[in-house]
Amino acid sequence: MATDSPNGPSYDALMETGRRLFWKHGISRVSVTELCREAGVSKMTFYRYFSGKNALAIAVLTQVFEAAKAEYRDIMTRDIPFADKIRDTVLMKLERSRDISDELVTDIYKSQDEELMAFFAKHRAMVIEESMGYYREAQAKGELNPHFNLQFMHFTLEHINDWVTRPEIVQMYPDVRDRVMAITHFFFYGLAGERNPIEAK
Repeated sequence: MATDSPNGPSYDALMETGRRLFWKHGISRVSVTELCREAGVSKMTFYRYFSGKNALAIAVLTQVFEAAKAEYRDIMTRDIPFADKIRDTVLMKLERSRDISDELVTDIYKSQDEELMAFFAKHRAMVIEESMGYYREAQAKGELNPHFNLQFMHFTLEHINDWVTRPEIVQMYPDVRDRVMAITHFFFYGLAGERNPIEAK
């Protein structure tokens, strides 16, 4: 993780450059040399803030994930029908999948790097647990199908992300945003669909 106080223009430049390059090329295909060149900083400066490329990637992704979590919490705690919360969640996922590359998706869901694997696994577990809390509350209020087994939903949430990188689904939906939306729509709306389906634009 960061090894110095995260402040100053060099730190900001590295964070911004990391966000841009990781989103375009993924984490594994980007080097420290490229990050430094694009950010206009020296390697000495890079290592003043980060212990390595993974540390920068984790810092960037933590910032993005925390912003997404705050937005999700805002949606789920609004005083609106649960169906509207689901729709707003789908819209959020659509917007946040903008500009993400297949390379980054693969690194997130199929990384073989132990440090990154541990980071992503911890993040996914936290997201699933928080989501299940909202679903349990909605079911108790009668806003979610009372006959639906929430343990099955928990199982589905744990495995549905694997679909994003499955070759068969990638072939059906080459564009990652279309793929994310197809999976999200299926999870929330099932075969019956939603009256006003949300389109990726």
